[in-house]
Amino acid sequence: MRLLVIDSQSGAEQTYEIHRRAITFDFDTKGALRPMVSASAIRIEDNGRNVLITDLGLEVPVRLGNLHLAPQMPMVWLAHQEVRLEQYILFWQPTRTGWRQRLSTWTADRVSLMVILWLLGLLLFALALLGLYSWRQQQAVLQNATVLSTWFPPYAGSLPLIATALPTATATATAPTATATLTPTQVLTTEPAYIKPTATPTATLTVSVTRLVTDTAIGGAGVLSVAITHTMTPESWDPRLTELGVAVLPAVVPIGAPFWRLLEARWLNEAEANGLHHVFIDVVGEDNLRILQPPPTVRMLWTTGVCERVLDNNAPYWVGDRSYGANCPMYNAGNVYQLKVDGLPSDVVQNIGLGTPGEQRTWDIRTSFLFVFQRTIHRKAEE
Repeated sequence: MRLLVIDSQSGAEQTYEIHRRAITFDFDTKGALRPMVSASAIRIEDNGRNVLITDLGLEVPVRLGNLHLAPQMPMVWLAHQEVRLEQYILFWQPTRTGWRQRLSTWTADRVSLMVILWLLGLLLFALALLGLYSWRQQQAVLQNATVLSTWFPPYAGSLPLIATALPTATATATAPTATATLTPTQVLTTEPAYIKPTATPTATLTVSVTRLVTDTAIGGAGVLSVAITHTMTPESWDPRLTELGVAVLPAVVPIGAPFWRLLEARWLNEAEANGLHHVFIDVVGEDNLRILQPPPTVRMLWTTGVCERVLDNNAPYWVGDRSYGANCPMYNAGNVYQLKVDGLPSDVVQNIGLGTPGEQRTWDIRTSFLFVFQRTIHRKAEE
């Protein structure tokens, strides 16, 4: 990555290359910000996956976007975000993309196409091997036939010897005539005697089926736990989501069973998103703490692909004053994406996509969404 340090007063600009290492900055005796080792400095680290910034105890306040950095707390520094220290402004730009980052930016449809091509190649290879095996088998049979023909030349004897062997194989036709005369008469005389009594088991089957349906209708409805649609609404809902056409499809779940409920929903317009075009997701338990044992998987779907993310607490994504355990990028505008959580019945958020309300709903305007799901027990309305 390339780090840019700009002095807003003088316009001076310094550039530093950072790749898989950390660098610290502090003010020298003349008040200039420069790289130096100090106990009270800011630390910038590129770990190959995220860029982290930490205030080690600098005397002046450090702002990451609209957020003040807390001392000794690493924060994820996203691209296009600025860091301000008095008159200094810091930016970073990616200079080289590693194979892990390139792999993470691939869309699911490209990966699916590669998997399909790989499977097709395996199928063609297997068919080629099968054809080669069949061809070798045929060649082996032809070769054996050629060898046998050289060992056993054609017979050149007299014909009377073949004629004497034919009568012994016929063995007269007495056995077939006896079977043809006896078998039809016995079948025709015995089958009519057993046709009418077959009506009795038919009546028994009809009664048993009717009884099973009656028992189910009488006792089954009170015993089974029927799955119904819950009526709980999000505790926090940004009204601008309704203008965008975003809707929530409630989960269908039995009473007393757990499910993923949409707890909070918020939208960031172009100015608030500050260049981001992502859907940020977090999944919490009933204590409002992020669930990590085991970490759930969130899934954002669209017509031609899917984005799957497992909640990660090692590198959370900070947006404003809250961190989110996963995110998926958006590249299409309009009512394109759907969002849910795997593992349990889940509320489904529909009609997500880039753009703003009104005529610009299908415009490629960079916006973002913030969603929080909570593990909840489906309870009756009176509880």
